[in-house]
Amino acid sequence: MLSKKLSSTFMIVNLIAIILIILIHYNSKYAIDTSQGYNINYLIQETLANGFARSAVPIFALLSGFFLGKYTIVGYRSMVVNKFHTLFVPYILASIIIYSPYFIYMVVTHSPNLDEMNFFSYIYIILLHPTSGQFWFLRDLMILVLISPILFNIPKYISYIIIGLLFLLWMFNIQPFPIVFDWYFLNIETLFFFMLGAQVRQNSLSVESFLFCQNKYKVAIFFLWFLLIILRIFIDPDLDVWYVQKYTIISILLYKLAIIIGVISLFQISTLFRNNNFFIYLSGLTFFVFLFHNSPLHRITHLTDHIITPAYAFYFYFPLIVFLMFLLGYLMSAKMTFLYNLISGNRNPSKAVKRLSQNNKISEVLLKLEK
Repeated sequence: MLSKKLSSTFMIVNLIAIILIILIHYNSKYAIDTSQGYNINYLIQETLANGFARSAVPIFALLSGFFLGKYTIVGYRSMVVNKFHTLFVPYILASIIIYSPYFIYMVVTHSPNLDEMNFFSYIYIILLHPTSGQFWFLRDLMILVLISPILFNIPKYISYIIIGLLFLLWMFNIQPFPIVFDWYFLNIETLFFFMLGAQVRQNSLSVESFLFCQNKYKVAIFFLWFLLIILRIFIDPDLDVWYVQKYTIISILLYKLAIIIGVISLFQISTLFRNNNFFIYLSGLTFFVFLFHNSPLHRITHLTDHIITPAYAFYFYFPLIVFLMFLLGYLMSAKMTFLYNLISGNRNPSKAVKRLSQNNKISEVLLKLEK
């Protein structure tokens, strides 16, 4: 049984991770001219978006493996049924909703691209490679759900060997799986941290004592994380691993080591806010925010190109999108509850608050606002 304080910590780290994901998708360092060197704006965005924020996806994968790790072959059918409603249905519905503005635009403008569409084109856009780029992670999770009996029901010593091999592949950024429909069939990062999460579940008591250590150790780990990021940027400020290999052996090892330390640090930081019911409530909105924070919303960044210098757009749009997405999630969960629950796989924020603090005054106020 997962302890209350560990459960609330996981909710908080999930909230932090989605904010970091938004940070990645709304950074504007691509618009910075580095021909004359790396200015302070570039270094700040590189530190945030390609440094601190890179621990977010591993956290999602680790938590997914942690919570799926409780299932065995006996419980496989119930797990698949559950994940059909909490992963596949939101994946399809969100894909359709996100693609709809593009489709309507083509119809209204009589775009010739519409004539080139066929049945496979729609299957590709809705199911195989949705318009919004972050859906690669959900596709990975659905594959991992289907093969989870193989991953979770092997002897422990073999599992340790496999995790060790996956760790080496991940550290050296070796992707063993082919690209299928323009995405890796399975990203090595997702697979490694997913399996690691399942192993962590078996030692949750040890993990709990590690996360709830003295604050001085938490500060030391955060400082180590920061130093690793800064050192990597000093060595290789242009590092990129997204379907490219733009790095050196030293910079990639520093980059991956920083991610691991960052995962640990973010979990430890989350323990400090685990009793904040407002954050717990917001954590119940994170899946909805994950689905809709990127495309087609990202197109609004082009509306202000003549007002905000593109290189500095990040500082405006990142906080704006965070605010708008959580506000939209709150309004939909409160006023359009059925639709929200359907799209988000029944991840309702009020349930998160009820589960952890029935008598907290903040939760009572928030729940009254929903009525």
